[in-house]
Amino acid sequence: MYRTTNAIALATAASVLGWVDQGRAGEVDLSFGGYADAFLAYTGMDANTGTGADDGDGIKILSDAEVFFLPSITLDNGIRIGANIQLEGESDGNLEADDTYLFIKGSFGEVQFGTGDSASTHMQYGAPGSFGFGFHRQGNEVARAFPIVGMQSGVFRAEQVTGVPLGTTYLENDGRDRRVGLRYLSPQFAGFTFGASYQRDDSTNADPLRSCDPTACDYWDVALRYAGEFGGVRVAAGIGYGQGNTNDPGADPQVFRFDLGVKKDGWAIGGAYAEQSGSSGGAFDGSSFEVGVERQQGPWTLGLNHFSGRMIDWRHIGFGPRISLTSTYFTAEREIEGHENARLGAFVGWTCYDEDVGDAGFGTPGDDLSGLVVGLGVRISF
Repeated sequence: MYRTTNAIALATAASVLGWVDQGRAGEVDLSFGGYADAFLAYTGMDANTGTGADDGDGIKILSDAEVFFLPSITLDNGIRIGANIQLEGESDGNLEADDTYLFIKGSFGEVQFGTGDSASTHMQYGAPGSFGFGFHRQGNEVARAFPIVGMQSGVFRAEQVTGVPLGTTYLENDGRDRRVGLRYLSPQFAGFTFGASYQRDDSTNADPLRSCDPTACDYWDVALRYAGEFGGVRVAAGIGYGQGNTNDPGADPQVFRFDLGVKKDGWAIGGAYAEQSGSSGGAFDGSSFEVGVERQQGPWTLGLNHFSGRMIDWRHIGFGPRISLTSTYFTAEREIEGHENARLGAFVGWTCYDEDVGDAGFGTPGDDLSGLVVGLGVRISF
């Protein structure tokens, strides 16, 4: 009912603005897509302190899937109004949606209303060299194949790697991933695309009546992306900046990111840098970077990717100790019988997680982990 009401509101607004030619029907379209992947991996972990590290050793069978629905109506004047609904295939038993938003698209660009990444994250290129959709995009594959854990009260607990510097260059301000908001993406002009987004607070559709988050409010960001070609060399670059407000007088949460890549004759090389600063107590402050190189030859794609992230240890906020993660992966993938959307892949990598100090504070050793991951996977997209 909530989304139906918004659809009616959008259609009414379009009519008032003169976008809709009254009495004439638009073209209705329903498209869908998605992906599914499965990995068989072996992980060997070493830990210098604590107990339970052996829980990360051994064979892992991993899978993931998403389905995207894109219903839309194309008006007689060419403006397109629709929705983007992304459903998770792997969940805890409940039907879960990832990005869900309404959009209005035309020669003016695209306006999005709903849950999704910030404009800066949406427009980021990242670094090449990773199987499938990337080992460090939102920390998905690293967290699944190699458990990134820290010690708390003598027990290993999973670290947050999504949207924060420890696990990705795809940062969301204050680690607040996929908020409900308003986003704008411009048309391309001379290779440049501009984007901006605004989120009132950290609320979701489950709590629509709250006027503002009690601790944080008014998040906004802007981004600029370029894509062009010079003498047969394709160049892509992007930059983004975001800021938010908080009730903590000592906090001023900000994010910054930059990425650059070039492609020529089947070769791709690039890198990305991201930084979070000014979060409350420094809880999410830190920086990360990744660099990668990729070679495409016929049905084969070979890649090498290195990631490094470092941020404040949330167990010792205000005292300065940090936690860090580095990982280097070599990947190889091949189209299955010439089908670009069906791929087999293999990967081998080394990952290290490090704490400056232990759970008890200064003078105690950090709970450090390191290990090797090898695996095989298959991925289809449609």
